[in-house]
This record gives sequence, C-alpha cells and structure tokens, in this order.
Amino acid sequence: MLAFRNYKKVAILAAVIVVVICKNILAAVDGSDLLRSIQTNTPAASIVSQYPAESRDLTIDLIFYRWACEKYGADPGIENIDKTINALVSAQSSDAAVQWAASVFIRRESPAPPEGNQTAKSLSDAKQLLESAVQRSLTFPTRSIEQLISCAALLSETNAKLSWAFVTEELAEKQLYAVRRYREARANYERATPVFSAYGLRALAASAFNDLGFLESEMGRYSAAYQNYLNSGNEWRALGRGDKAGEQYVSAGEALIKDSKVTTGLSTVRTGLELARGYADTKKSYESLVKLLIKAAKLYESTSDKESQRMLLDEAETAAKNSGSGLLLADVMKEQAAVWQSMNLEPRVRERNAAREKVLLSTAQNGSDASAKLTLSMPTAEQIPLLAIAEQGAEAYRLLGKYQQGIDVLRKVVTFYQALGKEDDRIRALRALAANYDGANQRQEALSTRILAAESAKNIDKPFLAVEILREI
Repeated sequence: MLAFRNYKKVAILAAVIVVVICKNILAAVDGSDLLRSIQTNTPAASIVSQYPAESRDLTIDLIFYRWACEKYGADPGIENIDKTINALVSAQSSDAAVQWAASVFIRRESPAPPEGNQTAKSLSDAKQLLESAVQRSLTFPTRSIEQLISCAALLSETNAKLSWAFVTEELAEKQLYAVRRYREARANYERATPVFSAYGLRALAASAFNDLGFLESEMGRYSAAYQNYLNSGNEWRALGRGDKAGEQYVSAGEALIKDSKVTTGLSTVRTGLELARGYADTKKSYESLVKLLIKAAKLYESTSDKESQRMLLDEAETAAKNSGSGLLLADVMKEQAAVWQSMNLEPRVRERNAAREKVLLSTAQNGSDASAKLTLSMPTAEQIPLLAIAEQGAEAYRLLGKYQQGIDVLRKVVTFYQALGKEDDRIRALRALAANYDGANQRQEALSTRILAAESAKNIDKPFLAVEILREI
C-alpha cells in the first residue's frame, strides 16, 4: 500500500512537472516563430488569439523595424512584410499600443501616446532618438552613438527584438567606422547577429559578418577576419547570391594572405571567383565579376605572380565587354596598364592607355547622342534606357577631364528624372553633376547641387542618404 501511495505521489508530481514544462514552452514562443507561422499561411487572427501577448510584441516590433529600415535605406528582408503587418494590426483592433503604432509609423500621423501606455511612450521616445541619431550621424557621431544606445535600450524594454537587433547593428557600424571603438562594435555585432539568424534575415546577418571581418582585419586578427568573411559568404550562398558570396570569399582569402597563409588564401580567392563566375553566367550580369577579378588580380600582385594577375585582368576585359559597359572596360584597361607599367613595358602601357581613351570617348559620345534624342513627349519606356546611357556618357566625360560636356548632359538628365518623378535617380544624377562641377573647379555650383540632392533625400524620407551626401561636401 505504501509503495502504491508513493507511486501515486510520483505520478502526480510528474504530471505537475509536465504541465509546468508545457506552460514554459508556450511562454517561450518567440516572435520569429510566430512570424514563420504567419508566413506559412496561418491566419494572423488565429495567431493573435492563441498568443495575444507575443503577437502584440511582434506587431509593434515589425512596425518599428519596417520604419527604421526606411530611415536607413535598408531592405527589411522579410517577404510580404507590409501584408503581414496589416493582418496583425487588423487582428488587434482593440489594442491601444498597436493601433497607435500603426497610426504613427505606417500612416505617418502624429497622435500622442495613449495615456498611461508605457509601450507607446517608449516607442515614441525611441522614434525621436533614432531620428535624431540619423540626423547627427555626420556632424556629431559621438552624440549619435549615445542616442542609438538609448534607443536600443528602450526597444529592449518593449521586447521589440528585431528592431533592437537592427538598431544595435547600426550602433555597431557607427562605433566601427565613425569612432573606431572596435571592442564595443564587435560586442554589438555579435549580439545582433543571432537575432537576424533567428528571423531568417540572412542578408542582414551577412552584412554584420562582413563588418566583423573588416573589424578583425583592422585589428590584425586575420584568422578571425577570415572566419567572419566566410560566414558572410555562406549566408549569401544560402540566398543564391553567388556574386556577393564570391566577394566575401575573396575577402576571406585576402585575410589569409595578410596572415602569411598565401596558398590557402589564394585557394579561397579562387573559390570566390568560381562562385562569382557561376552567378554572372547564369544571370548574364557581369559588373560584380569584373570588379572582383580586378580585386583578385591585385591580390596576386602582392604575391608577385604577374602571369596570374595578367590572366585575371584578361578575363575581366572579356567580362566587361560582355557587360556592354564602356566604363567597366575602361577600369580594366587602367589596371592592365598599371601591370605593364610595373613590368617596365612602356609600349604596352601606351597601347592600353590609348585603348582606354578610345573606349571612354566612344562611351561619352554615346551619352551625348542619347541625351540629344531625349524628349519629354517620348514614352517613359524609351526614356529610361537613354537616360542610363547618358549618365554613363557623363561619367566618361568626367574621367576624360571634359567636365563641361558632362555637366551639360547631366543637367538634362536631372530635368528628365524630375519630370518622370524618379527622385532616387534624380538624386544620383545630382551627385554625379556635383562631381563634374568639382572637376571643373566650380565649387559653389558643386556645393549648391549637393545641398539640393541632400534636401531631396530628406523630402523622400531618406535622412541617412542625405547625411551620406552631405559627407561629400
């Protein structure tokens, strides 16, 4: 009888433990789990009903994250994110914090946070901090960093994990590139990366690993740099981006070469080139491959392997011709001339320089011809390719030192992009126009053009781009 009673006690205790474990499992449901469920066609209303608190956190997190990505000009990387957010918001029509967040961050309205709602108050404060941090990114980097730290702390309090990770990565980037606080930057990258991985945001994880690779290389920790570049490359491989994976593998190889592991380093470089070649051949897109071949050729230069260097540049020349870009081809020819110069083969140097000039002159003339054909009455589908050719021609004029011709072409290009309502393209053309003004020593025109470009970026809610443009002044 005693044994039976003890058995009953053990059974009851086991049942209690199972219940506790189940409760803990339910409580441990993460936003990334809910997001995956919604994206595999589980109705948002069902998710909200089953996990109300977690759904609320996820909704607010996604809303802020989507907005923050816009501020930094970043791709959120979540398929159908707007559709997902709208479904979650609709399923929580009575939640004051969710509806307030939708009003502020989606509809761009300006209601005050609901009285006594700490989540909304924290989000409102985080919004102000992030906006100020972006604005002060260039002029007051230390203050910008402080604001990003405060913003991340508020997001952590509201359990906005993805938003926190995004802001933390931006903080790490600022610590790395603006003030060279390597240890703090490393710690923040390493905190953010697991969150990106949990949400399946491989591109953001790849970017963080790339920055970590640069950081470790700057500190002379080449083995660690190699591993981080490799991690980044593997993330891109999983996304089917052989071009970007190739870039990371070449950087990984470069780190090993700096660490005096030349044989392994060059082997890694070759792996990267194979990835890039495969992507270029499949997509018939050669720009990334050309640039990577040029970089790889320079790495072979450091090993005094002139033959391999020359062969890579010959391959780059072929790829540049396949791309149809005169500017890319001119870049390759410039590198080829430098190789022959290092070998004191002056006739070949002159031949490459002459060939490069011929390519640039042809590209420039094509740009002028395209510009002359443009009319506002022309269908948009016909204007776009002509505008692209005109932009390339203007850059060719700049490289030739014929700045006024480039200015004339770009002024027209800017006007047409404005008429088409293509502000991103117009801003790019304005920046190119400013560069031509620089070459022509027209400083005031260059300044006013960059200010106009920065103001235009602000007007389309891209403050980070505006800061980048102002950095050129």
